[in-house]
Amino acid sequence: MGVVSKRPAALVNQTKLDEATLHLAELIEPLSAARGDAEEILRVVTSLSDVQVRQVQGSGYLLDLPGKSEGAARIGFHVMAPCVSDRQAERGPAKLFDTAALPVAVLATLQRLAPEIGHGGVRVIVEEPADDGASGTQALLASNALAELDRLYGVTNSQAVPHMKIGIRSGVLGPADSRFLLTMQRQPVLPQLTNSLPSVAQATAHTIIALSQIPTRQINPLQPAHITFDSVRAEAPDNAYCGTANLYGRLLTLSRESADQAFDIMDKTVQGLARTFGIDCELIVREQTPAVLADAACVSTIRQAAEQSFGKDAVIDLEFLSNDYEALAQYLEIVPGAVICFGGLDGAQATGAETQTRFLRLGVQCLLRLVLCS
Repeated sequence: MGVVSKRPAALVNQTKLDEATLHLAELIEPLSAARGDAEEILRVVTSLSDVQVRQVQGSGYLLDLPGKSEGAARIGFHVMAPCVSDRQAERGPAKLFDTAALPVAVLATLQRLAPEIGHGGVRVIVEEPADDGASGTQALLASNALAELDRLYGVTNSQAVPHMKIGIRSGVLGPADSRFLLTMQRQPVLPQLTNSLPSVAQATAHTIIALSQIPTRQINPLQPAHITFDSVRAEAPDNAYCGTANLYGRLLTLSRESADQAFDIMDKTVQGLARTFGIDCELIVREQTPAVLADAACVSTIRQAAEQSFGKDAVIDLEFLSNDYEALAQYLEIVPGAVICFGGLDGAQATGAETQTRFLRLGVQCLLRLVLCS
């Protein structure tokens, strides 16, 4: 990690920021037309001579702007590129920054700032959804995408946050997500005993009810757990009583420690039921995603930057994020950071070029302060 600059936001030259962001109107049309398409966004980036572009195969792109001030913090922005769909095409360019428009505009604006306004460098991570789940995230981690970053800010937008508002949150941003498989199988028995034994289907039904009724207080009263079942797949040969049932589910908790406690209780519960019904049972944890945790210092910096850009009344507390930020959760285990959520542009609010320009300019100034003042 580099040495993090402690320059307060009050020392940022507002005149310089205003001058630099006056040129943002030039970016609105091409970034809007891109509609989140990474290749189109890169065409905009290639016009910036100092920006280095690197593709991570099957994962996304890394956009780097070298630093101009030794010892200043190197800031990263993470954005998730949406899948290009018919719904997105219908929505058109009205929604201005579905993905990397704001961070890319920050790179463009930094190019226009006077040399005396230094920064430690900026990396924009544009992550594309992977067809096979978490493989894209793992590829980015293997590519050293987080190398030498001092801070990482997840940039997103949401219709749940009012227009011209900024959503931030301290502590846990989203739950830890653990996906599990519960297999239940009965070994073949003598035909004369078949009718006297419960079926695997009966055992499965009792197991679902039992796991759904595990009291949170048995796990952690301060960090509740939520168990759901996604699907049940059954295989039954000629003798239905000798079949197999696979239960696919997920466990949401506020920490991995709570997840471990919950799985321990779940395993004891299902093993007890297995003995009762005379079946074999195995609980397998298939995949675990950590909780999204925000760094307190990063949240404080976001709040200060947002208040100076959008106004003190514009900052609101953010509720839990959706699971779209599972990737960021893994990154924030390595680099301290937080999430900044801009109010969504939609409907009549998004149709006017003047409204778009003002919103983009304020958003860029907010992110610039994170770069210059962290």
